Amino acid sequence: MRYAATMMVVAALGCGAEEGDLERAAQGIANGQVITVGPIARSTVMFTPGNGDGTHGCTATLLDEAHALTAAHCLLGATPATEPVLVFSPAFSPTAPRRSVTALVPADPRSSVRADIAVLTFAGGLPEGYTPVGIAAAGFPLRVGDDVTHAGYGQTTRTVNDRGQLRAAPTKLDAVRNGRIYLRGVGSVCSGDSGGPDFVVRRGRLVQVGVHVSGDCAESASSTDVRAFEEFLRSAGGRPSFVRGE
Repeated sequence: MRYAATMMVVAALGCGAEEGDLERAAQGIANGQVITVGPIARSTVMFTPGNGDGTHGCTATLLDEAHALTAAHCLLGATPATEPVLVFSPAFSPTAPRRSVTALVPADPRSSVRADIAVLTFAGGLPEGYTPVGIAAAGFPLRVGDDVTHAGYGQTTRTVNDRGQLRAAPTKLDAVRNGRIYLRGVGSVCSGDSGGPDFVVRRGRLVQVGVHVSGDCAESASSTDVRAFEEFLRSAGGRPSFVRGE
């Protein structure tokens, strides 16, 4: 019942590299529900090689009309020369709108382990119907036990590569420490979800609090805490709508 209620609220609210590199870098939503409409579908996109077929890549979310947020480890092997793209569709399609990624900026070029978050710059603006969501700012309140929603284009199990479909699943905030948030619940992160969002709903608004780093494809996952990187997002050119309170 809690799972259904969480997803109803969300619905009502309405990596450029060689394929092998992204295959190794990516971390899907296990036990997830297909998302085709609403704010998750309008703000979450697939990050993939320009010649990708949907079976390789990561997930990203929109910061503004020219920048997206993903995990730094999704940049493995990626440069503008490898022609990475963002695919704007809840289900991967070779005919879906695409935007070329022109710059890729990790929070810490020396190590994605310490700061696994990155900003992508893309050209061409937003396709019709797409819009960014709010990003939790420094000081945004999070508490152990809070309801959180994972979203991503990844696999639903460890063994079946069914990437390319946007899904979401509920989980719970389990711990917060050292710039990471830890989650445990019905859904988890799996291959292809890396870089995707963790959302909470506050006062009827969807707010992104995390960027997927890893998961066990069953019930537990960890994410970069976006609240720790407000200044980085600004310095990398992003102009998100920061949310500071409840």
